Amino acid sequence: MYPQPAGLFGGTAQSFSPFADIIASPGGRRLFANLMGVFSPPEVANRSDPDVVGRAVHDLAVTDLSGELPRIRAPFTIVYASPDSQARAAIDRSFARAYAAARRPRFVRIDGSGHMVMLDQPARLRAAIWEFLAR
Repeated sequence: MYPQPAGLFGGTAQSFSPFADIIASPGGRRLFANLMGVFSPPEVANRSDPDVVGRAVHDLAVTDLSGELPRIRAPFTIVYASPDSQARAAIDRSFARAYAAARRPRFVRIDGSGHMVMLDQPARLRAAIWEFLAR
């Protein structure tokens, strides 16, 4: 996740605020539920509550923690996915830019994974978490 999640789509928390308000509305949540049903396998789509997803999308879209990054003194690791080798360099640069203000961030890319790293590569994610905790 980026410190400003709207950056994933080339926007800012401020520019995504109107979109976030739509998603948080009852109609937006129904639209989101329909999209989850269309684009997700049934066993995944049926596990997601559209109200929770709508509120989460809203909260993430209007969040910008970029200004907090220089204040973080504790070590932190950013784990992110790279679905294929062609996108790898661009994704690496994108995360490096998003966390440029942070003090010594550690990046762990999990190749061969989509957005849901915990489902696509659970063993590799678990290893990254344990490695972080061991530090």
